[in-house]
Amino acid sequence: KTFGNGKCPMLATMGNVTYLATQSMAVFGTVDFGESWSVVLPAQVNEEILMQLQVDQTSAQGGHEANTLLLVTNNNVYQVKPNVKKLIPLTFSSAMLVPIVLPDSLPVGHPINVVATHRGPGQESSIFVSRTQCPTIEECRDTGNDNVFTSHNISNHTWSTSEIRYWFALDRAGNPASHFGLPEFTDIKGVPNTPRVYIGTYSGIYRSEDNGDSWLELDTVANGGTTLSISPAAVAGASFARVTSCTYRGGCFWGEVDLTALGKKHRSDRVGEMVPQLCRLAPDLKPTDPDPCYYGGRYSVSVESPTFDRDHISLRIVGDLVDDKNTQLERSTDDFATVTIPLRTKISPQQCQRTGRCSPDLPVLRVIKFSPNFAADGTVYTAGVQGLWRSTDGGHTFARLSGIPRATTGEQCHKCDMATTGWTGRDIVALSFSPDFATDDTMLAVSQTIRLPKDKRVISVSTDRGATWTDMEDGLHYTRYWSSAVIVAGPRTPEGLTVVSTQFREENFDQVFVSHSVAPHDQVKWAYLKVPEGRGVGIEHDGYSGYGTAVLPSGEVVLAQWGGGIVVGRVDKAKATVKGLRRYDTPRFGGDSNRPGSATVRN
Repeated sequence: KTFGNGKCPMLATMGNVTYLATQSMAVFGTVDFGESWSVVLPAQVNEEILMQLQVDQTSAQGGHEANTLLLVTNNNVYQVKPNVKKLIPLTFSSAMLVPIVLPDSLPVGHPINVVATHRGPGQESSIFVSRTQCPTIEECRDTGNDNVFTSHNISNHTWSTSEIRYWFALDRAGNPASHFGLPEFTDIKGVPNTPRVYIGTYSGIYRSEDNGDSWLELDTVANGGTTLSISPAAVAGASFARVTSCTYRGGCFWGEVDLTALGKKHRSDRVGEMVPQLCRLAPDLKPTDPDPCYYGGRYSVSVESPTFDRDHISLRIVGDLVDDKNTQLERSTDDFATVTIPLRTKISPQQCQRTGRCSPDLPVLRVIKFSPNFAADGTVYTAGVQGLWRSTDGGHTFARLSGIPRATTGEQCHKCDMATTGWTGRDIVALSFSPDFATDDTMLAVSQTIRLPKDKRVISVSTDRGATWTDMEDGLHYTRYWSSAVIVAGPRTPEGLTVVSTQFREENFDQVFVSHSVAPHDQVKWAYLKVPEGRGVGIEHDGYSGYGTAVLPSGEVVLAQWGGGIVVGRVDKAKATVKGLRRYDTPRFGGDSNRPGSATVRN
């Protein structure tokens, strides 16, 4: 009764006093663990409902502790400075409710869901406010306006905005809203006396090193995986695998797995620590400086050689537009402490003007693939917008293959005249090798091209190690968008060339097909891959490249399921089925959205 009509009291401790507030915005204080209470602020008659009570960390100035409380309602943030007259018995002088002037750009009617304050180094302080358009799932499903507003001026607030699309949409292909209509931002916490701030979002955790002016993604909760490399690790006295994984916008990470621990109880079969491959931008460094990290970028592709335990060879592509870094290859034998640049694919403006041969608008590299027979042939491929390159000396030097998949009539591109640009208009997004590559020289390429009204993809096959290519035509390839393709049996096997591919669809999960073709493989029939009833293998919704399928050394195919888990089995080409199907639970692999999976069982 003393507390009034408020419900769900909120608590905060500041100094020796614990404060309690009710929904009616009445505030009380205690110094005897709640045995007795004194009024700090009476209940308000403005009909606002208090949602949060917290300590205003920005009030800790000049070496003094914080002395101000924040009261947060649906639409306003107030400061209250309790005036303690006497501790025993605890009494307060009258306090004032002071509103913080919020930015005019806050959408009207969108309730506040997160407020936080941060005491930085020296005199630096910050306050963060986020509104949400969706207080409940029932009311709306659009959270595109859930941005974070930041002010560093605690006396006369001036606000800046951290947009979802720019900072926090990395896990959802640039989409500014989640699929569940839940608030995008859940919590904000700063490390006192430092510029470091953490923010929890719907799909991940981000860190700021400048009091919230910019943000770096820390995890990859739902970030589409683009590269996975597994090689023998150079660890003495044990059996370890080196695992490197890259995500669409989250960068690359590497770690080591103890293979002897796999499958054993009470021992972890996870990578203990995935080390991010990030470079910090050093001040005043220039492109001519020896520091390989002067550009401060993330990496889009990073792989180790199949013989990494002996040669320590690593190759990677920088996902950074600065100085055309994303058009060149880095090679290292010491975990990228030092690097060489064996390949630069961007033709300089001077060479373009002098020779008439120019690069397309965005000649980015996308793929690095080591030959399955690398230990014997030393061959590695890299490919992207501008074509296909091959090295036969372990990645020291690369030569461009002129017989890359060619654009055909009706495929549109900018400056794709081979006579002047050397570019066919095909952008290679994935490569795959035959399990018997050492003897049959067979490989696949998935390439994309601009064709109105939508981009499409083509699967091409080479039987001479990439020197010449044939499109696997089926009369429908201009209506398909292939997201991956792998060879599960080579052309010299009894079943003949067998390709398992996934076709991206804009709804639910991708579809899986198996090929029926004979040399020269320019007339292909794709059969929808069937599995036993009730064991759907819908592939994780992606549509980028090289995602969702893999081939084991045993010849079995691995398919990543929609919503988590993988299935493994051997493809029966004649019957278009998967035999000996086995399913394994796994952490969710990600994708291009935050949807956790299909709501219904579908094949």
